[in-house]
Amino acid sequence: MAKRGRPRKDVAAVTEVAPAVEKEPAVKEPEIKEAKSVGFAIPDGARISVSPIMEPSLANSASDPFQKFKTEPEKFHYRALNKKPQNVSVREAMGYQTIGGSEFGDLVLAKIPKERRQMREEYHRAKANNQIKAASDSFRDKAKRDGFETFDATNEKRK
Repeated sequence: MAKRGRPRKDVAAVTEVAPAVEKEPAVKEPEIKEAKSVGFAIPDGARISVSPIMEPSLANSASDPFQKFKTEPEKFHYRALNKKPQNVSVREAMGYQTIGGSEFGDLVLAKIPKERRQMREEYHRAKANNQIKAASDSFRDKAKRDGFETFDATNEKRK
């Protein structure tokens, strides 16, 4: 049977290269220069990473870039929207109004009256509960037709 694929390298050639690599120093010791204005020494080639004290978040009012636009929090629910026209138009159809001049990166701030948002939430909650009830009733009806006993686990009542 003929061997296929790339021929193996000679092991002796590999061992000759390896000691040459080991002789080179892995990391050069950086030179240290005095930083007069900073008050401490920074080595050449050093990497300095800086991170914010507080990560920006829309949930935290101290770092919320839209905080100054939220003028009536008792009357309106505010939401950051992606500026894509399709996304904005869908939210406007739901009742959101974009707030002019409140752009931050690819986000824009929008508001909706709290009463309208609450009505939408109640509608969707009722719709989801009706779907769950319909699925449960359908299951019970099929089980009853097939001769199985069912019970409601939420009320612990046997039917």
